[in-house]
Order: sequence, then C-alpha cells, then structure tokens
Amino acid sequence: MADPRSLHNTLAENHLSEESEAKAKKISGSKDEGILRLTLAAWKEYTFHADNDDDDVSEHELEVLKEFALREWPSDPDASAALTRMLTADLNSSKAEDERRNPFTESFWRKHVVTRPHSRKRMMWDLFGLMLVIWDIFAIPMTAFEQLADVAMLTVVNWTSTVFWTIDLPTNFFNSFYRAGHVVLDPWAIAVQYLRTWFAIDISVLTLDWCFLALDAAFGSDNGGDEGASNNYLRIMRMSRGLKILRILRLVRLAKLFPKFHTAFVAVQSDSVRLSLGAWFAVVIVVVMNHYVACGWFALGYWDTSAPVTWVAVHGLTGDETPFKRSLGYQYFTSLHWALCQFTPAAIEVNAVNTSERIYSVCTIICGLISFSSFVSNITSSMTQLRNLNSEKQKQQASLRRYFSQNEVPPEVSKCIYDWISSHRKHHRVRVHEDDVEPLAEVPERLKFKLREAVYRPVLCRHPFFVEFREADARTLDRLCHHALSEIRVSTEHTIFIKGEQASGMYFVTSGDLEYWRSALLDPVPIQKGDWLSEIALWVSWRHCGTLAAKCQSDLMHVDTDMFRSAIAACSKVGRRLVRGYAAAFVRHECEAQPAGAWLGDLCCGHEALAALLQTTLHKSQPLEEHLKSITATDLFKDHCRQSVVPTMADMTPVLTVEARDVRKARTKLEL
Repeated sequence: MADPRSLHNTLAENHLSEESEAKAKKISGSKDEGILRLTLAAWKEYTFHADNDDDDVSEHELEVLKEFALREWPSDPDASAALTRMLTADLNSSKAEDERRNPFTESFWRKHVVTRPHSRKRMMWDLFGLMLVIWDIFAIPMTAFEQLADVAMLTVVNWTSTVFWTIDLPTNFFNSFYRAGHVVLDPWAIAVQYLRTWFAIDISVLTLDWCFLALDAAFGSDNGGDEGASNNYLRIMRMSRGLKILRILRLVRLAKLFPKFHTAFVAVQSDSVRLSLGAWFAVVIVVVMNHYVACGWFALGYWDTSAPVTWVAVHGLTGDETPFKRSLGYQYFTSLHWALCQFTPAAIEVNAVNTSERIYSVCTIICGLISFSSFVSNITSSMTQLRNLNSEKQKQQASLRRYFSQNEVPPEVSKCIYDWISSHRKHHRVRVHEDDVEPLAEVPERLKFKLREAVYRPVLCRHPFFVEFREADARTLDRLCHHALSEIRVSTEHTIFIKGEQASGMYFVTSGDLEYWRSALLDPVPIQKGDWLSEIALWVSWRHCGTLAAKCQSDLMHVDTDMFRSAIAACSKVGRRLVRGYAAAFVRHECEAQPAGAWLGDLCCGHEALAALLQTTLHKSQPLEEHLKSITATDLFKDHCRQSVVPTMADMTPVLTVEARDVRKARTKLEL
C-alpha cells in the first residue's frame, strides 16, 4: 500500500479548491497550511467512501484515512477552531454547489439507478426473462409444424419477448455484479464489464429478433395475387421457415440467467432435497433433448421436398384418408415416441425411408447412447449419495433392532422407543455453526465481516434497543456482530451458567428449549427460541442470580461484555448518547420493577416493555432524527477519527457511574 502521507498529498491536490486554500492561509502560516490541506482532503476522501459504503475500498484503507486525519489535526486551539469553521462552511457550500451544478451525482446513481445483483426488483425482472427463455426452449422447435404458423398467441409472445429484451439491454449497464467477493456499484465499471461480456451477444440476438418480426409482418400482409406470385410466396415462406431456426440463438440468454438463479438451488439446506432436485433436473434435460429430436425428425419428413418418399408420407400424416393423423397432437406425439425409442431400447413402427432420414437416425442413436448412459449414471450416483446420507442412521437402527432381538424386548416397548427416537431426531437436529464449516476458515476477513453481519444482525435486532441502535450507528452494530458475538452449542441437561457465577455477557436463544432455575424450591422458568437473558450484564458488573440449563440440544448467541463495551466506547456521538440514556433507564426500570425486598434477576422484561422504555428514553432526551440534524460536519469528522483510537474502559466510566447511582437510589427506595 502507498505511503499515507504521499497518498493524502495527492488527494489534497485533487480535491482542495482555491477558496479552501485561501482560507487555510488566513488561518495559519506556511507551517500549518499543509496540515490543513491534508486534514481537509482526508475528511473529504474518507466520508465519500464511508457514506457511500464503497466496496472497492477495504476496511484497512478506511482505517488508514481515519488515523492519518486524526494525527494531522492541529493541536493549537485557535487553529483547530478556525479549521472547524472552515470545514463546516466549505463542506456545506461545496455540497450545495455540487448538487446545484450536477443533481445526478455518483451517489444518486448508486442509490437510485444501479441495482444490486439480488435485489427484489432485479430478481423479478430476471424471473420474467427466464420464463420467456423457457417458452422459447419449447416453442422454437415447434415451428416445424405447419398448424402453428397462424396461431395468434405465438405472435403475441414473440412481440412481448422482443420488446422485453429490448428494454433489458440498456438496464444491463446499471446492473451491479460481484468481483472477488465485492459488489461493484461504479456505473463506469459496470458498463465496461457488460461491454466486454454480454453486449455483443445481446445486440446480435436482439437484431435477429427484430428482423424476424419484420419478416413475419411482411409475409403476413402479402398473400400473393396470381398463381406465379403464390408459388414464389410459398417458396419464400419455406426459406424463411428454415431461417427461423436461427431463433434458437435466443437460448444463449439461458447461460446468462442460469447463474443468477443457481443461488436459489445453493440455498437449499437439505442434502436429500438437493439430490432429488438434481435427479429431476436430469430428467428435464432428457425430455428437452427428445423434444428437439422429435421436432427435427418431423421437419425432416415434412419439409424435405427433394426426397422421393418420406416417413410422413408413408404413414399418412399428411393424407386426407385419415384426418386424425393430420392433427398437431398426433403428429407431435408420434415424433416424440420415435425420439424416445432412439434413446431407450424400445421399438416403433415408424422408420427411416430415405438417405437423409437414415443419417438423422444414426446420429440420434449415437447421441442417445451417450446421453442415456450419462442419465443413468447420474441417477445412480444420486441414489448412492442418498443411501450414504442415511447409512449412519441405518447402522444405528440395525444395532437397536439387534439389541431388542437379543434381549427379547416386548414389541410395545420397542415401538415406544422407536417412536421417541424418530420424533427426537426430527425436532432436534444439530445446528451448524461457523466453526463447524472448514472452508469458512479460508475466507478473507472482509467477507467474514459480511457473513457475520448477515447471520448475527437479525438475531440482535430481535431486541428493540439494537433496532434503534442500528438506525443511530449501523457501522458499530456491524462491528459488534463481527467482534462481540459468538455461537454456543449446549447438549441436553448441560448448564450455560450457574448461580453466583460472574456474568460474561448477554444470551440470545436461537434454537432449542432451556430452563432457568432461580432456586431449587421454585419451578423453573421455560426459555425458548427468540428469548434473551442477562441483558443487565452489558450495563453493570453482574453475577448470575440463577442457573440456566438446556432441556434438549440448544444453540445460543453470546454477546461478550468486554467486546461490547469496547465497541460502544468507540461509536459515534449519536450512538453514545443513545446508549447512555437507555442504559440508565433500563437499570432504573429493572430496580423499580422488582417487588419490595427482592433483587434483580437474569431474566429481562418483555419486548413491549423494552420498546416502551426505549421510546420514553428517546422522548425525554432528544428524538434521534432531530439529533442527527443538529450534528455538524465537524462532529461527524471527529467521531470518524475517534473510532480509530483504541478505546479504554475509562470511556465507559460515565455510563457505569450513572448506572451505579441509579441502582443505589432504586434499592434505597425499595428498602424504605
């Protein structure tokens, strides 16, 4: 990586306006001018990437910008105050000027024009395109049958497909893509990527589509006047029908759409379902292949005018003696029956009667041998994998049956045990944790950051406080997910914590059933999925007042107290204000909610009570939206720079002092 000082010198030359330089000279002499230039450049560069969530810039590069800006901030109070005024005025004026000059800024393009690869709008658009491609897979070879030439539905679908892909062409210039795990949102990079990959193919296929639509419209309006013109018309019609086979080039779009929907198949967690879907997909491939072979076989016999005799004429599929044989259904399924017989060891009365048909039959049989062998091996492999998945369970069942047989266990007892084991396995499957997946250990840290954010954030946001904190400081919440959270697996009847033990953090139950024992003389409190415990350990030094044990295989998410406080101490001013207010209000509420003579416990109040408490806290202090509006650009800059400093527990002292005072006041009130 380049030296930070040289990097920011370059940034200063590119970003500082002449007005900013003049202000900097008025503030201090030549010695401080470079510091002011570097600080202002670092501020602009960092906030540009941070506010736009630029994936092309790594976290380490952002940290370098923050550390450098903090180190170069002037220590002289007068220079610092003057620089503060200059930064605020310059930022507001330059932002307003940029918006006035060019409303379509890069931020606007990224937020409102560029679409994410898996956004809902893009997925629905691509799903409609996939439906059109699937229609083309079956409809294009069916043009071999003359009965479909005048079907109005085909014309409507052809126009719909062509118009859709015409609109889709420019949208590809704003469809973001993945590169080495990053989502590329830069419009220029997206345009270059599309021009290098699919643009030439898309424009070529789209040109053919419009040419065929123009050809259909021309022949549809000209039916021929005399007999000679009619013969020429039929001849051109046959030629155009042969050219329409080029419409099969539409199917190359399937190669572009298929990877986008492959993620839906990857998201299937059950191995049995995945293997079953793979087997059915192989069946669909064989059916599609036979569909094309059948349509080609009929076209060869129906449209080959140079052959003295064809299989279509021999079997009367065009004669007037048997009108039912001229129907589309009979012609298609006869051709499909012949195609399936070439892929399987079966017989049919239809055979080749000329040289071209013999050549077509031989080629079909060779392809059938290869594809049928691959199909059988694929199905066999899937069935073998299914048996391997169930092999361990079958071994256990065999040993259980052998035990029952050798010990002459009564049938009613063995039946009860079988039912219990089956029900227990169905409802208590082992949840896979990150540490259980070996390939994730090789994933770079930036991708682990995104993974933990996607996995842990929904769990945290079950709690009303973390929902509000996400609005105040989303980046700190993401760091909490990466550093402060961990997964815990607990076996049946094992304890998570015991009474009197020093609390290490807060717990979220993600699966299973647990019991909280306040005392051996009292009934346990059931704890289920979606509950949380020991929240008070985040705000005060705490020892558990009960014992938490698992009734069955359970999984929990643990929020480490030390890591949580370190992250909170380094968050923005808005986040710290929210944390201080909520922490004091929560501890006061917990103390006052207990009956006289009682002490606090590990169990927390309900979701509704916490939401009401949080709203009351925000209302008493200052609404979050108003507080965000009151924060100046310099405050945000200092907050960003402060996040690069390693926090200490001294930063949390005001919070803990307020909490301890609230605890003492509440307990005094209860004793009185």
